[in-house]
Amino acid sequence: MTPGRVSSCNFDQPFAGVSQTAFSLWAEIVNCMITPKKTNPRAEYRLREIQRVNSSASLAEKFPKLRSLKVDLTYFEPDGLNKTGELRYKVNVEHAKSVFSFVCQSAECLGGDFDLSDALAGAVAKRRKIVEGEIRCRGTRVKSWEGERPCHNLLRYKLTLGYV
Repeated sequence: MTPGRVSSCNFDQPFAGVSQTAFSLWAEIVNCMITPKKTNPRAEYRLREIQRVNSSASLAEKFPKLRSLKVDLTYFEPDGLNKTGELRYKVNVEHAKSVFSFVCQSAECLGGDFDLSDALAGAVAKRRKIVEGEIRCRGTRVKSWEGERPCHNLLRYKLTLGYV
């Protein structure tokens, strides 16, 4: 490995427990210290999504009556049977952004995420305390031997909301 190069960097998604904002600041600093790698479509898409999220208003600004939000996410393969991961966390509504999106867990997926912004907005508009649902990834998987095909990974979610 030559100085100034990191061989196994993957800056296309945040680390567990790191907010999109903190991650993007960290990635900017690190990218300034490393010789830039060739960009790829997935990295370019991730960068556009991070910019879209960061330019949105905070949840507190968009939904002033929302006091608390807990998120339970369970990721599945397209068949909906094989669980690939889960995430639970309490959202800081003062700092979290109103573009409420989660990265598809497939490393092969391009242009897909799970955007729960509309589900959250609908729940707040109706002052619902619990919202459950599922959403499919709309991205594309590209493999040289299989060609291009829809990702269709599944995310089952539960949002628990508290109000003022």
